[in-house]
Amino acid sequence: MQLSDLPQFSVDATKLVGGAWVLEGVFNHLRSVAENRSWLYAPRAALIGDLEALDRQTRRARFNTMDPNPPRIPTMGQTFPWLSGYWQAFHIDIILDPNHLWKPLVFRAEDALERPIPEWRVQRRAIGAIPRPDETVVPGAWDHEHCMICNSHIDPDDLGYLDDDEHWLCTKCHDSYAVPHDLGFLAP
Repeated sequence: MQLSDLPQFSVDATKLVGGAWVLEGVFNHLRSVAENRSWLYAPRAALIGDLEALDRQTRRARFNTMDPNPPRIPTMGQTFPWLSGYWQAFHIDIILDPNHLWKPLVFRAEDALERPIPEWRVQRRAIGAIPRPDETVVPGAWDHEHCMICNSHIDPDDLGYLDDDEHWLCTKCHDSYAVPHDLGFLAP
């Protein structure tokens, strides 16, 4: 799946409504489109907002940026791929970027810093962190990571792929999406 396969929102009006910028426009199709938090995607400059007043007959809708400042990218007369708010725009950026570096790495358990909260244990990686007074070191407790796409566990001794921003991909998602720069994971 490519960007052109996503629903495309063509902006034909912009206005300040109730203190927030609202973009009005029409979709080319409505597969997977729903009124909710979502993105109008532009590389490294996506707009987040709420899709509202979706008319399934005419495919018209409003995109409320909830921002009193005008969008930082040109919008009038532009067409944007629409993306559900379940995802983050950076997911698209890094999967489509042919220069994004994914390093193969076998995951190893690490120490964690843990602090108690009633009925919970809150942990964070200990490597490079400064412990807070209420935290204790728990050896080997950072015992898995999650694939940023499918959320599957990457457990000790599993091969995964790590980027410079600490995003992990499981081998399947790396081979299925990152290598071919395929957005198929966005399909409902």
